[in-house]
Amino acid sequence: MLRKKKYARFFLTGMWLFIQVYLLMANGIKTDAEAGRIIREANNLFTENHFSNPIYFSYFTEIALVYIKLKLNTGYGFIIAIHLLANITALLIFYNFLYKLYSASVTAFIAAAILVLCFPYQNYNTYLYTESLFFSISIIFTCYLLSVKKFTGREIIIISFFLLLLCCTRPTGIIFLPATVVYVFFAMANRYSLAWRLTISTTTFVLFLLLLNYAMGTGGGIDIVRPLREQHVICDIPTATHIGDVKTNPADNSIVGLFTY
Repeated sequence: MLRKKKYARFFLTGMWLFIQVYLLMANGIKTDAEAGRIIREANNLFTENHFSNPIYFSYFTEIALVYIKLKLNTGYGFIIAIHLLANITALLIFYNFLYKLYSASVTAFIAAAILVLCFPYQNYNTYLYTESLFFSISIIFTCYLLSVKKFTGREIIIISFFLLLLCCTRPTGIIFLPATVVYVFFAMANRYSLAWRLTISTTTFVLFLLLLNYAMGTGGGIDIVRPLREQHVICDIPTATHIGDVKTNPADNSIVGLFTY
């Protein structure tokens, strides 16, 4: 079994390497579209020591890499190398997690191979976007969380670190907060009283709503209600031929505004 696992990991790594080389040769390093905002905010941080808008704290991980690139005066290849390192780490952790979960090398290998061959997922490794690191960290965190057998202080600290990292990598990282609390709530059912777990869960949920409401109101090019008004099915691709006369105001960019609409 150990030999099969070793060969499977070796083959997966070979597949992964081949695809990354192909994508890098085909795409080069993409620095347009969303990457422009990342580069701009890294330059703001480098020259003025602040962001143009607080919302960019939720993009901090990728911005920090560009900032380090500016400090070290290196090329963007340094950032792509970080993307690839996180990506291959996530792949191997994902494979090991499934191998232990199902006690079957074939099942784990097939699932990991599908991940390797998912080109839309792998494609982001060559972009200076937040997606590559966010996806990798999400996989690593999820595999760790689902592997925890007993939630001690050490595990809670590690989980908190990952949640903070996710929230600072991409705005959607905040969604992991309530999902993780719900999972831990049930996982710790036999260790803590219902009253204690409800208190922690309620407090976390309220903090999540406050943080979400604040993030929605910071602006920075984010309009929560716009996809609803323009009937987006795919991000930034409106399908509405006519937008009705819906009364809106700046306060609509909030949780209350979202439900009001």
